[in-house]
Amino acid sequence: MQSWTFFTAALTAMLSLTSVANAAINKPYLLENGEIVQILDPLTTYVPATPASVVQWPQNGQFPGSCVSEAVNKCPISNVKVYNVTYNDCDRPWVMCRCDDATVSLNRMVTMFGKVPVKSRVFVRHLFGWPDNTPNVAAYAFGSDIGLVGNLFTSTGADEMFILLHEVGHVLDSALGGVSSSSQFATELAKDTCVPRPYSQESVAEDVGDLNAFIYLQKVNRNAYDAANLQWNFSCMNNQLNFIEQKFGQYNVLGGTCPTRVPDSPIVTVTKRSIRGREVEIVSEQGEDTTGWVRHVDGAGFYGTKYSA
Repeated sequence: MQSWTFFTAALTAMLSLTSVANAAINKPYLLENGEIVQILDPLTTYVPATPASVVQWPQNGQFPGSCVSEAVNKCPISNVKVYNVTYNDCDRPWVMCRCDDATVSLNRMVTMFGKVPVKSRVFVRHLFGWPDNTPNVAAYAFGSDIGLVGNLFTSTGADEMFILLHEVGHVLDSALGGVSSSSQFATELAKDTCVPRPYSQESVAEDVGDLNAFIYLQKVNRNAYDAANLQWNFSCMNNQLNFIEQKFGQYNVLGGTCPTRVPDSPIVTVTKRSIRGREVEIVSEQGEDTTGWVRHVDGAGFYGTKYSA
């Protein structure tokens, strides 16, 4: 009875934190989505991609378990290729999965992910590339995995670094114990009078994802950050920015080498069988336990009130 009571209490606490992170924010936004891209454009030229070598897995029916589970309703697993991507700043490769029909190219996945500082990149377990078959979805984070649905280009053809940094923000949020769910962040948010952009209004977790991109810019190109602050005046969200800088700042610094990595998901074997004349794919092993993982699907956001000083 005691263990059941403990489990129930723990589950209730976890659900309570999740509901806090998913709560909408009733504050005006400061920046239009196009202005966000304009602010982050300097990253395109300033931050070099970390060199990497890419080796494709043999097509023998073996896949990372999370790759198989995430491919459901997105891509037949037989159309998924798996790659070991080893960056120069880390001996252990990242395992990436890409559907043959994915919107984003393999080269773009490798290049753009290589612009993420290794100190935050290590929190990401797998990167996936999927077809763009879900309206208004650009990317998502699930636990420590990130899925890309868009091509990481803006409508003007510039590099779209923001969406990737946003997803990394979700991963950091989860890995560091749920920063967006904390009472400390709630206190800082309450002091402010705006959030970064329309999508930030959707939930506290989305707000934190957006704030991570600002902290990245602050750390890798302070001059560009200060110029943007001078033009748009971030003071209405300063308390949020300062708090997230305290939590995420050390992971957004360029340079360094690979610290401890998140373990890869277990490998599973997928075989094809014909059942009643229909070919089906059978997974030989049981999937991993993802209880407590939160899925953040990111795309078109709320378009509420814009901030006015």
